[in-house]
Amino acid sequence: MIKNNKKIDGLCYVEDVLNKDGRKVAKVVFDNKCNLIDDANFYLKEQRGLTLSSYNSVSIKARDLCHLYNYLIITRERICGINKEKIIDFVNYLIRIESIKNMYAIENSLLKKIPFCLIDQSGNVKKINVFSILDSSSILRIVNTAISYLIYLHSEKNQLIHDDIHKLNNRKALKALINEVGIEMNSDDIQPVSEEKILTQDQIRVIMNEATKRNDYQRLLYYILEKTGMRIGEALGIQIRSLDKDSIRDIKGDIYYKDNTWCIDIIWRNWNPIDSLAKGHRSRTVYISNEDKHEFEALLLNYMRFWEGKKRINKGNWLFINNSGEKLTQNTAYIRFKRLLGKSLNEIKKHITLHSWRHTYCTNALKQGTSIEEVATQVGHTSTYTTYLIYVHNTKEDMIKVREKYTHYMEPALKYKQRRFSK
Repeated sequence: MIKNNKKIDGLCYVEDVLNKDGRKVAKVVFDNKCNLIDDANFYLKEQRGLTLSSYNSVSIKARDLCHLYNYLIITRERICGINKEKIIDFVNYLIRIESIKNMYAIENSLLKKIPFCLIDQSGNVKKINVFSILDSSSILRIVNTAISYLIYLHSEKNQLIHDDIHKLNNRKALKALINEVGIEMNSDDIQPVSEEKILTQDQIRVIMNEATKRNDYQRLLYYILEKTGMRIGEALGIQIRSLDKDSIRDIKGDIYYKDNTWCIDIIWRNWNPIDSLAKGHRSRTVYISNEDKHEFEALLLNYMRFWEGKKRINKGNWLFINNSGEKLTQNTAYIRFKRLLGKSLNEIKKHITLHSWRHTYCTNALKQGTSIEEVATQVGHTSTYTTYLIYVHNTKEDMIKVREKYTHYMEPALKYKQRRFSK
């Protein structure tokens, strides 16, 4: 257990790397003295090439490494001294630490001198602001990242690590260790989406009406997210090759009209900016339903008039561009969306993000009778079980009929969970 009481002036933090056009292309980790942590940054670069596929994934990995390095600073441990007992200590640290979501930017560095009191006499870790405690799935993810990173240091940087660390490079073993600490883990790490993160039809109408006041990308972007369930990064990666002024249906590119249906290809392109990549290096095609295609067509036609006027500036032929004609970034899209919510639906601003459109699509599609297999395929889940866990297996009353429909389909998994919780 951590015993010493002391204050840390500044924590490790994460910053964006921008290219010459001002686009985010990578994440880098700094220590609490504002120095680059080279090993961590080489690891993130390698991980992006091997497994990571989105800006958010890179950010999460980087923040996970910050937790590890903060622990090392506070406990005065060294990487080479970490063994199974230290991993258990790290888990105990994560249980007690309270952190602000997404607060691993410059605010955590020495430039802001954030006081950090490790443990008071009651055994709690405290900071001076309002925080949220890490949940069990977050702790599992952070520790898993730490284990992978230690093994990377051993294999690529020739740093010695304890043999028992290799034994923890197994999800089952890692869950057992976390359970040993006293954290109850579910049979899976996927949490059902909460009701507050799903948009109602009234809220959607308010958002769309507010978005209509602006002659730019917002209304079309939100409509595509709502009607297809694609991720924001996937939407920002859509490209247009050519546009026929006489007929919007002759548009060429990732969006096209075929067999009386509007199709959108989500294509993995490894040269895309980090915030505009298809997840998991996978490509797929999504469709606008027949009942929505005329409204979609009208929105697309209206937006493409704006797009056509900016074509010379739009170097990559990106569908979604800002008012300057440059590629729209996730950061700008999020800021604009939050600003819109602040003006029209401030009461939900805290819980609703651009990813809420995806949650809304999946939930509504299942309620309307779309099969779970179709929904999983449309949104790009590798397993229908993932779709079930997030959207069907929750406690909302209006999902009862949907849950009943798939009880037999998911019966083996449900029995497994019941065995675990009965122990």
